[in-house]
Amino acid sequence: MTLAKRLAPFFKGEAAPPEEAADAGLPDDRDLVRAGALLARERNFKDMVAAFVEQAQDVSHADLTAFYLLKEPEDKLSDFKLNYKRGRHDAPETISGGSELARFLRECQEAVVYNNARGPGEIPARKEPAFLRETIINPGMKSAMALPIVSPPREIGALFVASRSPGHFSRKRFHFLDSYTKLAGGAMQTSRLLDETRASSKKIDSLERYQENVFNSMTNMVVTTDAAGDIYYFNEPAAKVMGLGEDDLGRNLEKAFRDSLSSKAVKTIVKSLVEGKEIIGLEGIYRRDGKDMDFSLNVTPLRTPRGKREGLTMLFTNQTLEQELKRTVRDVSEERRVIKDMFSRYMSQEVVASLLESPDKINLGGDKRVATVFFADIRGYTSFSAKREPEKIVDVLNDFFGEAVEQVLRHKGYIDKFIGDCIWRSGGCLSRPARRTRLTP
Repeated sequence: MTLAKRLAPFFKGEAAPPEEAADAGLPDDRDLVRAGALLARERNFKDMVAAFVEQAQDVSHADLTAFYLLKEPEDKLSDFKLNYKRGRHDAPETISGGSELARFLRECQEAVVYNNARGPGEIPARKEPAFLRETIINPGMKSAMALPIVSPPREIGALFVASRSPGHFSRKRFHFLDSYTKLAGGAMQTSRLLDETRASSKKIDSLERYQENVFNSMTNMVVTTDAAGDIYYFNEPAAKVMGLGEDDLGRNLEKAFRDSLSSKAVKTIVKSLVEGKEIIGLEGIYRRDGKDMDFSLNVTPLRTPRGKREGLTMLFTNQTLEQELKRTVRDVSEERRVIKDMFSRYMSQEVVASLLESPDKINLGGDKRVATVFFADIRGYTSFSAKREPEKIVDVLNDFFGEAVEQVLRHKGYIDKFIGDCIWRSGGCLSRPARRTRLTP
C-alpha cells in the first residue's frame, strides 16, 4: 500500500482545518490577489523567493516561515535545503528526504496541516500519524503547515509555516497558503526558466566572443555560411586580405565569390555544401581589387548533433604570404650562415653565436671598452725569409698562424688582422669577461 493510500483516511472529516468565526484579520481572496501581484513583479528567482516567504508570513500571521529547495529534484530521496527564512525562531538547515513527511509531500503533492500540537506529557485526543509532528520545525511551535511547491512535472521544494498558537491554521489560512503556494510554483518555475535562459544566453555570448577572438587572432582567413550557403561570418584577416565587408554578410557564396574564384572552385564549394563532404587542400588563385592571392582551402560542413546540415566553415591559407615568409626566412638563414662562416675564421664559436643572438651588442658608432690587444710576430723573420724559398716560408707561416689562431680562439678572443708574419689579436671588445686572460706560450 502506498503512503498516500495509507494516510488518506486521516485527511477526511476531523483532520480538516477547523472552522473559524468571522475575523477581519483572516486572509481572503483580496489578500491572495495582492500577494500574487507582488510575486508577479519579481523576475529574479532569489527576489521572488524572498517576496513569497515575506507575504506568506505576513498574511498568515505566522511566527516562522521557511522555504526549502530540493537539492536533487530527480532523486526521489533528495534532501530539502533551507533557502530563505522569516521569523526570529530557528529552522533546520536540512529536511531529510527519507523522512515520512518529505515522502508524503513529494508523493501526494498535497499540503499537510497540524493544529493539535501538545506540550510534553499531554495525551492526544485521538491517534494521529507520527509524521504530522515533523511539520513542527521548531520545538517552540504549537501548530504548523507543510506545503509542496511544484509546477508539474517539476518539483521545486516545500514551504513550512508555523505558529506558537495551537489551532492557528484555520480554513481561511489553509486555503490562502494552499492557493498561494500553487500560484508561486508556476511563477518560480517561470523565473527559473528565465534565469536558465539568461545564463545559457550569457554562456553562448561568451563562447561566441571567445570563438570570434580565436578566429580574429588567426592569420588564416575564416568564412562561414548557413545551411542556404549565405555568408554568416568572416574574421578580420578575411576582411583585410579578401576584401570582405559588412555588405557581404547574408550574400550567397556563389555571388560573393563569383568574380574572385574560378568557377571550378565555386562549384566544388557548393558541392560540399549540398553533399556535406569535407574538402582538404583545394588550391587556386583569389582575385580581388587587382590583387592575386595564391590560396589553399579546407572546407568543413557544419552539422547539428542530430546530423542536420547547418552550413560550411571555409579556411583559406594565404600561400602567397607563406611563400614570401619562407623566402624571407631562407634569405635570413643564409645571411646568418654566411656571417657565421665569415666570422668563425676570426672569432670563437661562442663569440659568433653571441653576436648572432644579440646583434645589438655591435654599435656602428663605436663604443668605449677596456680591452686587450695582442701583437705577435716571428723573431728574425726578415733575415730568415730572405734566405728561404717561398714554399718554405709559407709552410712556416701556416704552422705559426695555425697555432696562434687556435690559442686566440681558445681564450675567446678574435683575430683583427694578419700583417705579414704578425698576428693582431683583440679581446674584450665584444664581451665583458669576468677576468682578463693571458695567452699561453
